[in-house]
Amino acid sequence: MNALLPAFGVLVWPAVYVFGKAMEKPSVVVTAKPTPIVSTPPPQPRYVKPEGFDSANAWKRIVLHEDAIPNTDAKSAIELSRNERQIAFVARERGEHQLVVRHLYDPGPDYSLTVDGGIAAMSWSPDDKRIIFVSGVSGAIWVCVPESGKLIRLPIPALDGGQRYGLVWWRDESVVIYPSRGDPGILSLDSLRIATAAKDPQWAKLTDDERTRIGQEAFTPGMEKTPKAHFAFIGGLGDDSRTLALNDEESLYTRLAASAEHGFTSAFPNRDGTMFFLMEPERLRILYMGLRQSPSLRFVAESKSDFPTAPAVKTALEQRSVRAAVVAPIINPLNGKTVAGNPRTIKGYARFIAADDKTCTVWIEQERQPIREGDVLMTLSAIQDGDEYSISPDWWAVIKAADDNQSVPRRAVVATLMPSRSRDLRPLPEPAPPPAPTPTTAQSPVGPPLLPQPAPQATPPPKPPVPLQTTVRSQSPDPTPQTPKLADEERLRQFIVEHSARFSRGDLENVVSGYGAAIDLGPGKSMSREEFGEMLRRNRAGTTTFTETPVPPIEVTRLSGNRFSLSYVARIEISSPSKPKQIAEVLMDLEVLLTNQGPKIVKQRESTLKVQTSGGRK
Repeated sequence: MNALLPAFGVLVWPAVYVFGKAMEKPSVVVTAKPTPIVSTPPPQPRYVKPEGFDSANAWKRIVLHEDAIPNTDAKSAIELSRNERQIAFVARERGEHQLVVRHLYDPGPDYSLTVDGGIAAMSWSPDDKRIIFVSGVSGAIWVCVPESGKLIRLPIPALDGGQRYGLVWWRDESVVIYPSRGDPGILSLDSLRIATAAKDPQWAKLTDDERTRIGQEAFTPGMEKTPKAHFAFIGGLGDDSRTLALNDEESLYTRLAASAEHGFTSAFPNRDGTMFFLMEPERLRILYMGLRQSPSLRFVAESKSDFPTAPAVKTALEQRSVRAAVVAPIINPLNGKTVAGNPRTIKGYARFIAADDKTCTVWIEQERQPIREGDVLMTLSAIQDGDEYSISPDWWAVIKAADDNQSVPRRAVVATLMPSRSRDLRPLPEPAPPPAPTPTTAQSPVGPPLLPQPAPQATPPPKPPVPLQTTVRSQSPDPTPQTPKLADEERLRQFIVEHSARFSRGDLENVVSGYGAAIDLGPGKSMSREEFGEMLRRNRAGTTTFTETPVPPIEVTRLSGNRFSLSYVARIEISSPSKPKQIAEVLMDLEVLLTNQGPKIVKQRESTLKVQTSGGRK
């Protein structure tokens, strides 16, 4: 009997502890009845979806107006309600953090309640009357009732502040908690207990796709300001209505995100695309989308200086690849004259049709705000070989007249590229000079010229090609010629072909061996070779298969010594048993170092050009 007492105590104590914790009264913080932030509600709804918005082409969509909410906490979560009529975010007022609930359509009041620090994750209840959130400071879980001003701390252990959490109120009185490490759990608001989701009967009935969608709703995919942000999925990836399709017609929202002056932490539209939310470091921008009623698509502009006439600019103009930003004017208040353009107010982008001396004709490639006479064209650039180059940062012109022609030049014959965020562009390179003519012998007055006929002995036998290998070439230092050798070019092109083949068949060990010790993935982003390999293995886990094929030509440029720049388009097919096949075309910019152990990738940039599914354009 004495031997059984310790074991009996071990079994009884957890039950007593759980029962005692359940009997504790939850701490309730009742604030004063929240007063509306907007003192006088507007008599009409703040925004009404324009008629015909669903069927309109995206290039007709513009920003009707926007609300800029200052002093927001970009590090905290931001969530739309289930009916998407309210949005919750965290603001900072006089050193305190405020959970703000703002109405988007109804003229109802906005609520503000003081919370302890920022919010790591939050979710709306199914009836949009409560919000559950995790404190970013203590890790405690709270429930907020905005209309009554109640903040209720749940008497359960605080979550680990070192992890990232997502919350989804996925059914009545149950909240799914997604940790960045470990398995998801389900919190019952009835028993205040957290159980492993895998043990929940309702969870077991869900399909893999349904569980994935719940996880994506917990960690809403956003867009980061990186070189890879030329494409993004906004909203839940499992919900087609919230997927951003970045083709020529649907890129407006990404360009709006690119307008953030100091970057952003979250960017997403609502389901019907009539609103766009952009959380910047110091403010939340809510952009209300509308349609142009009778847009003028072509404009004539005049400049005080002549349009650049360099050969490269002339070639780009013929290819309709010259672009300019359309900005608001800066007007001298003393005489009413336009003296410059305001680069902080980009209203859209224009593509040039023709330019002659000081007059030019443009068509509107993308419009964010209504463009009218008096606006300014500035920041000339050109699109060439999948990149954007600066032509003349000083040239600018004022729009003087509008042509009401509703047609747009065919986009199939026009190069497309996202506007650069930083506008810090390289100068447009001049075209290569034509090859020097081959010297010939004296020509006869009649008939074709006579080509020289060298003796057979004069031509040395061709050298055998350098074998393509990744083993050690020699123990001598690498040569550093000023121009790339043909053998080096072909070797690097073959390296890319073999690199893609290894990636396609899942030979990740040899794929990783083709990278240097450190890999530069963008501004402020780098990985060691081991970290990069681990990331590849995580992405390749499961039944999804990837097939990568480089599309010729693969351009090779020597940067210096044994360092080369490679640029090409990769065609990537993504296959999964439960999802349609996706085909993506990705622009790859690599920096490769030729070493004694073979080519090593030390820098990698990727820009998605387009994505297709088996059902059509996505």
